Amino acid sequence: MGGEFGFTAERLAMSNSTTALIVGDSDQAEAAAHQALALLGRRTPDAQSAHVRGGASADLAMARLLADDVEGAAEALAPVWEIPSDQRMTGIVVRTARVHRHLSRPAYHGAQLAGQIRERIEDFNRVSPPHQIGPHVGLLALEA
Repeated sequence: MGGEFGFTAERLAMSNSTTALIVGDSDQAEAAAHQALALLGRRTPDAQSAHVRGGASADLAMARLLADDVEGAAEALAPVWEIPSDQRMTGIVVRTARVHRHLSRPAYHGAQLAGQIRERIEDFNRVSPPHQIGPHVGLLALEA
């Protein structure tokens, strides 16, 4: 048995935050992302998953963006920037790319913080293994 039946509690909460974003429920996405991060925080630092921390943080940022809270999104992304380049797998790359696409909307053109976040995401993803191994179209087919 694998998949969701094998997820840790924090990994399941992160998955729930992503699902809530997909169905457009930003409140539930934010709550599930907070839950994932709280559960992860109960583990020792060496037992914490960078994948879960980054994924939940990016989901939290996206939920905040849906509420037009760019400053809150920037704050939520802080743990993402700490992920070493060799651990920036598909899940986090796809999530940060979603944030980037949202901040590329005309409503954010000329907004300084939105532009800074977009640039940071571009730099972050450029050195990730999925971007190093091939074209972006393969990102959805790969999962870390």
